[in-house]
Amino acid sequence: PDTYIHQGISVSFSKGGGGEAVIISQDGNVFWTRHVSAELHCKGFNFGQLPFDIQKCGITVSDYTYSDEIVVVEWAKKGSLLNSEPINVEEWDARLTSTFLVTQLYATGNTSSAVACIQFSRNSKNFGTTMAVAVMLVIASYTGFWVPAAAAPARVALAFLCFLMVLTNLQAVETKLPPLKLTHHIWLIDFLAGCMLFCFASLLEYALVHVGLADVAKKAAAEADNKKYQEVNMREIQNIFEDESESEYEARVRPMQWFNLSKLAKLDEICRYVFPLFFVIFLAFIFAVLPVYHHEDE
Repeated sequence: PDTYIHQGISVSFSKGGGGEAVIISQDGNVFWTRHVSAELHCKGFNFGQLPFDIQKCGITVSDYTYSDEIVVVEWAKKGSLLNSEPINVEEWDARLTSTFLVTQLYATGNTSSAVACIQFSRNSKNFGTTMAVAVMLVIASYTGFWVPAAAAPARVALAFLCFLMVLTNLQAVETKLPPLKLTHHIWLIDFLAGCMLFCFASLLEYALVHVGLADVAKKAAAEADNKKYQEVNMREIQNIFEDESESEYEARVRPMQWFNLSKLAKLDEICRYVFPLFFVIFLAFIFAVLPVYHHEDE
């Protein structure tokens, strides 16, 4: 028979040697077996729920030359394919889910085909480590809220390095995936992107704290200067602006801020409690929407 595998990218049949055997029984039956090595192309892979995705791959075997009136292709009833146990292949758990026979119509006639469906369940240690590291980096960036704001190098380096490391892991995951459309979302990519945003938020938070501390120092210096100025020139000012109240004078001398930037100096105290709360909410949400991630890519 001229065996043809429809999904084959490269198929190699053993010829002679230890990869082929012919057995002739006493009743006249002839059993011919040979080893086949094939690289297959599986359509419809679903990467939406990565790293908890389940992929399915169909294998169709036909006879390329003869019609179904001459050659009928079917799976052996006692073959290793139908009775095989689940196989662990690196990060995949592979198992046979179904087999069936079909007749395909061609211009040269009907062809007998045997179809098998194999299911691959991912159980990746690498991706699990990537997720655990991302969570630990977010926790590491959170510890920056307990570092004194005056330690600027430590605060900036901690937040920036955590952000950069999560970004590097995200890009490493993207390189392992085939080219996907912009509208297709990957759960693991979104998970790492969320962790990256939390690390980046800690960096922005310190920038705001620094602005608040600068405003506090500026106001303290201005208040010290005002006290000296008031002690020397209070009488002259009162003589010139007799009809002006003290609040009106301060409003005229010191411009009013639409927002009190000094409050930002206490942002660390707020983020010590708000940051972990929002991160726990994010983890609960991202795992809850995992079933929503579903699409098929070739």
